[in-house]
Amino acid sequence: MNSEPYKIFTAEQQETTKTFFSGFSYKTLYFIAPIIVGIYLFIEKPVFIETPIIYAILGITAFYALLFSTLKYFSKKVKYVEFNDKLVTFKYKSGLKEYQLTWKINATGIELFELKDYKTHFEGLQINFLNKTEKIKLKLLECDWSYLDFEAIYLYFKERKNEKIRESEILPLQQLQLMNNSENKLK
Repeated sequence: MNSEPYKIFTAEQQETTKTFFSGFSYKTLYFIAPIIVGIYLFIEKPVFIETPIIYAILGITAFYALLFSTLKYFSKKVKYVEFNDKLVTFKYKSGLKEYQLTWKINATGIELFELKDYKTHFEGLQINFLNKTEKIKLKLLECDWSYLDFEAIYLYFKERKNEKIRESEILPLQQLQLMNNSENKLK
């Protein structure tokens, strides 16, 4: 069991350097396809009756781009984590509002995993906190947290709950420690 009963982690405040489009990934098909089809429609000016498939493709891809952007906007992004005796307190942002949740540490789980693009190339890491009783998931995103924070939070939580690292989380943790140039703590 960890001897430190109280610990606080806070996300990096980089709000001043972010732009409106900084959260979007333009590498994905959902954002590139509407632009390409839109340029084609602007240049060729096809009639809907002659080529409805082009308008259908544009509509479907624009719908999915809007859907994924909306889901990302309303996901619960954690900005503050506080470990205290037998509780974990989270302050998170969803939409434009900030909320606070306090969970029992025994009812809370953690997941560390790699984010990959459609070609299975590494895009980053993410930590999810899961409340097993209320079925709520909170995300720690790399755009808000540093990899050093990820490693510290993950290892502190595992040590605090006295849990072993799951088999599926060993490779992401090794990747994280490699990026942080930290010692191997997987014993």
